[in-house]
Amino acid sequence: MNLCRNVPMRYKLKALTVNGAFNKIFTRKQTDGSLTIVGDRDFPPGQARRLVKKGFLERIGPEESAIVIGIVIPTKGNRPYFLGKAKSLIVRQTVKPKYIRIVNDETSLNGIDIAYRYHLGFKELFNKGCNVVICWEDDDWYADNYIETLIEKWQKADQPAIYGIGQSIYYHIVTKQYAVFVHRKRASMMATLVTRSVLRSEFDYKCSYLDIELWKSNQGKTFVPDKPICVGIKHGFTTVGGGGHQKKWDRYTIIDSDSNKLKNMVGQDVSFYKLMAIRDNYEITKLSYGGKIPIVSVITRIHGDKRPEGFKKNQRSISKMKGDFEQIFIKDKKGMGLYYANSSFQLALSEIKGKWVYLLDDDDYLVDYNIFNEIKDIQADVIFVKAWIGIRGGGIYPQDNVWGKSPLRGSIGGGCFFVSKEIYFKFIHHFAYERMGDFEFISRVFDSGAKCVWLDRTISKTFNVSRGRIE
Repeated sequence: MNLCRNVPMRYKLKALTVNGAFNKIFTRKQTDGSLTIVGDRDFPPGQARRLVKKGFLERIGPEESAIVIGIVIPTKGNRPYFLGKAKSLIVRQTVKPKYIRIVNDETSLNGIDIAYRYHLGFKELFNKGCNVVICWEDDDWYADNYIETLIEKWQKADQPAIYGIGQSIYYHIVTKQYAVFVHRKRASMMATLVTRSVLRSEFDYKCSYLDIELWKSNQGKTFVPDKPICVGIKHGFTTVGGGGHQKKWDRYTIIDSDSNKLKNMVGQDVSFYKLMAIRDNYEITKLSYGGKIPIVSVITRIHGDKRPEGFKKNQRSISKMKGDFEQIFIKDKKGMGLYYANSSFQLALSEIKGKWVYLLDDDDYLVDYNIFNEIKDIQADVIFVKAWIGIRGGGIYPQDNVWGKSPLRGSIGGGCFFVSKEIYFKFIHHFAYERMGDFEFISRVFDSGAKCVWLDRTISKTFNVSRGRIE
C-alpha cells in the first residue's frame, strides 16, 4: 500500500463568482488579485466536488511539500490491530510523509528495545534524504491534520533541532481514565519531530525513556495545540513501557465512564478504542485462495454460532469463486451487538492484502463467480455493484433512483460495493454506527471525491436483513 498518495486536492476559481457563502472563501484568501487557490479543507465534505461539476471551480494538482518528511514507527509486530490502525491514521493525514519506516526487525536485545528501533529508523530515513522524521507510536492516536500542524508549527518556530507538543494526554481504554501533563520544555516521544542533528546524540539502547534523553541533548521548542491532535493510548497489552499502562496508576485523575471525553478528543475513532478494550471477545482468522497477491479481500463478520445455515451458503459460494482472493473472518464470540459488529471491521486492517475489499456477512452469499477476475484491472477507488437484499419483499440494491448517483440512506447495502484497500484504510472507522453503518461509510467515501465505477451486475444475495439476529 502506498501511504503517500491522496494528497488533498487544490482548486482554482473558474467562474467569476461563487454563489453564497463561498464568495467569502475566495475574498478572504485573495492577496495579489490572481485567481485564488483553495483546498478540500476550505469546504464541507463533498462541496468542492459539486462546485467543480457546476463549473465554479477547476481542479488542479496537489501542492508538493518542499520538506521531505519521514515517519518512524517502532514496533515488535505483536499488536497487529494497533499497527493496522496506525497505518490507517497515516493514510488519512492531510499532509503525507514521503517515507515510512516500520521498525519491526528482529533484535538481539532482551526486553524493551524502543531506543534501538528509533535509532535504526532515524538513520535509515535521514540517509534517504529526509529533512525531518516524525515519531509515531503504533498504539497512539493522531488527528488527520497532525503532520500538517506539526510541520507548520515547526517552521514558524524557526525549525529547531527537535520539536513537539509540550503536553501529554494519556488515556487508559480499559479503565476509562486519563491524565493530562504539561511539560513545556520537552515533548513525549509519541509527539516529537526530530532533525538530522539527533544522530549526534548518544543512544542508550537500554533506556526506556528516549524522549527525555533526546530533549536533554538537543535544542528544542514545544507548542500546545488548541485541541488534542495526539493522544497516548494506554492498554497494558503485550510488552509496554511507562506507568500509564497500569490499570491502577495514581496519576489518572479524570474518569470517563461513558467514553464521551475520549470521543470529544478522537471523534469517530473512539469506536476502535472501545473495541480494543474488549478485543478478547473477537477471533480473527483468514483463508487464502489462489496466488500470494489476492485481487480481493473478502471481510466476513461471524455472529457467534447464530446463523449456521446462512454460513454454509456463504462458504459454498466462496468455494465456487474464481481468481486469487482471501476471506478474513471476524468472529464475535460473545454477541456484543450491532455497534461493536460495525466497529469490528477495523480489526481486519492488519490482515488485508487484496487490491480490493468486499464485505460479505456470514449469511450472505455470492452468485457471480467470475467477478473477482473481472475487476482486477479496473482503476478506481470504488466499484459499485448490485445485490439482491431481502427487505420489504426483496429487491435489487442500489435501487434505480440512486444508481449512478450519490448513495441514499436505506437504498444501499454493504455488499453493493468494492473499495480499494487505501479507501478502506481511510474511511472504515465511519462504519461504526449501530444502524446503517454501510451508508455512513460509503456516503463519506463518495463525498470525498473518490473515483467511482458503476458495474451493472448483481453479485450477491442476502435473504434477510438480520442485524445480527439468530436465523
